[in-house]
Amino acid sequence: MGYGYRKFIVHDDGTLDRMRNNVFDRLLRDPQHHSMPAMAGKRVRMADIVVQLENRRPVCVVRRVYLVVSFDEEGRLDTKRFLQQQWALVESALDPVLAEPNHGDRILDAASRFIAQGGRWRPQAGLAQRIDDAALGRIAAGTVRLARPTCRGSSSGPNTMRATEASQPRRRTASAVIGPIFPPSIPFVIYAVISGASIGKLFLGGMIPAFILVGVLMAYVAYIARKRNYPRGARTTLRAFAVDTLKALPALLTPAVLLVGIYTGVMTPTEAAAVAALYAIVISFFIYRTLKPSALMKILKSTLRTTGSIFLIVMGAYVFSYIVAVEQVAPAVAELLADAA
Repeated sequence: MGYGYRKFIVHDDGTLDRMRNNVFDRLLRDPQHHSMPAMAGKRVRMADIVVQLENRRPVCVVRRVYLVVSFDEEGRLDTKRFLQQQWALVESALDPVLAEPNHGDRILDAASRFIAQGGRWRPQAGLAQRIDDAALGRIAAGTVRLARPTCRGSSSGPNTMRATEASQPRRRTASAVIGPIFPPSIPFVIYAVISGASIGKLFLGGMIPAFILVGVLMAYVAYIARKRNYPRGARTTLRAFAVDTLKALPALLTPAVLLVGIYTGVMTPTEAAAVAALYAIVISFFIYRTLKPSALMKILKSTLRTTGSIFLIVMGAYVFSYIVAVEQVAPAVAELLADAA
């Protein structure tokens, strides 16, 4: 005899979709890489059922928990709110036990009670019986899986396929191939500072290989998507494409400001970077209206941390090159190789 756990999403029309425990764990532990686009921007009712097993078959329901979970606009689980609800539910369960018997003081404050109430729901008798029947295997329920990562803006149905863990490192590796060589590239800047090479020439030399890699990866993605029959988004009309391009044009001009300033000789790379950063801040504030002063301070702090890390790398490289030059490592290695030959 043992116990099994069944999770169900309860839709507004009363239909049930089963969510396997490992799927929910991925939503909870790694929301950045696992999402459910069909649930984007919704508060979803869930039923967490514990069943008793005999010969690995469910025979009766021993525990029922009815939860309400929230998803953001991209279909990611709101983990912060979920954990707050869980703690509030635990506190509400312990509140009658831990309250002072003489004074009647309640441990649970009003805010915690409000959060706890927002994290649970109570089904009607008929719906509760259907959930029990689904948990015991008496009636069929749909299956919910995680969505495959798709292009932003594409849509997928409620039963989209999940992305395998093995494919995540491959996607990150593929993107990391283009980033270091496509201008403006931070590794190019670091290399130029250390070696004394021209930043503009490095940027110019990286553009053609970067476009080749982009084309090859696009062809590879198209081939794999067609071969595996991945879900497709709605086809964009030419008018909608033109409108979206015009909306994105101010942001697309940011690297152009940087590169044109460098290649025309009007600005040094440092000055061009400062102008491009100022331009990005201006369009974020006044054109897209997506940046607020409070968020700007967080961005500046993050930039300082990143810049400090880069400076540590550059300082370490300078120290290493100084030691190599002073100790005459290069000639010593050359003599060693010549003697070995």
